Amino acid sequence: MTPESPNEFSALVEAFFALQPWQHVEDQIIGLRGNCGLRFASIMGSGGREFGVLLLKGWEGYRVLRGIVEGEGDADTMQSAKLLSLSIEHPEDYPPQFAAYAKRRGLRAVKGMGQPLVMVKTPRMVAKTPTAADEALLCESLAALVELARGNRLKLARRRLRARQALVFEREKTGAWQPTWVVIPPEPALPPVEQLTQADRTVCQTLPRLQSRYLAAFHAGGLSIRGEIPRLLVVLDEATDKVLDTRVLREHPKMSRDLLTALLRVFQGRNAMKQSGLPQELLTNSKVLYDYIKRDISRLGIRVVYNRQVPHLEFVLQDFFRFLDRRPQYGRAHG
Repeated sequence: MTPESPNEFSALVEAFFALQPWQHVEDQIIGLRGNCGLRFASIMGSGGREFGVLLLKGWEGYRVLRGIVEGEGDADTMQSAKLLSLSIEHPEDYPPQFAAYAKRRGLRAVKGMGQPLVMVKTPRMVAKTPTAADEALLCESLAALVELARGNRLKLARRRLRARQALVFEREKTGAWQPTWVVIPPEPALPPVEQLTQADRTVCQTLPRLQSRYLAAFHAGGLSIRGEIPRLLVVLDEATDKVLDTRVLREHPKMSRDLLTALLRVFQGRNAMKQSGLPQELLTNSKVLYDYIKRDISRLGIRVVYNRQVPHLEFVLQDFFRFLDRRPQYGRAHG
């Protein structure tokens, strides 16, 4: 759906922000399949800080968006994806190179919010103005989201789906958007990693066996250090509800070894509670952590389990980031 005039394009942008569709959804991912193919949208605004929509094409785009929403995606995947976004920026933060585009396309300031910004992030992390094909994708997507918001049908995205399903609205010949629940194709797994040395195993064999389960998060996003988004490792003992370790790990080719070393330190008692021992189970909500350490940690006699939803870990991470929000911050990046 290519906008026939700048007025049509700007009208859709104005309608989107006027309807405030973030009131109908939270962190749900909405699929759209129409003339521009399959793409997935994440509506920003439920947190009251960033407003707009992110769009990525295909099932790889779905996985990237899910990683962004859940803090689960790896940096390489996010940086290699092409992302189309519509957001709101304050005049003092508006990139000068996009001002001419906004004027040419008739994008007017939204009262009480700021200036709409349309941006394409290329796989090389370069920000560009959209092409005609990008505009067609955004135009069709905004038309769909506006229609769904007016019909109060975005609330369908709140419906709890089975783990392997995604909500996709498909455009019929009449132009109407109808919901369907689509099976998500299998996600390619990382190759198994083995790097537990005999010395590591010998040390761990002397440790006591604990009647406990450890919970581990490996969150990407939420903080930036010198422009780099690292991962936050959090390990806690479910039995005592005590956080044993929190540390920031930079993503690099040998990060899996850093991760294993951090966990071995926890087992050996070099943690906040000075508690040594091997738990019966390690439960994580991070597919990346699970793929990296499952084989090595299992060889220590610890059952390793992955579950996308571990509510207690989510509460701990929320408390951590609320604490960061209360601290004085200088030169804080948006994200």
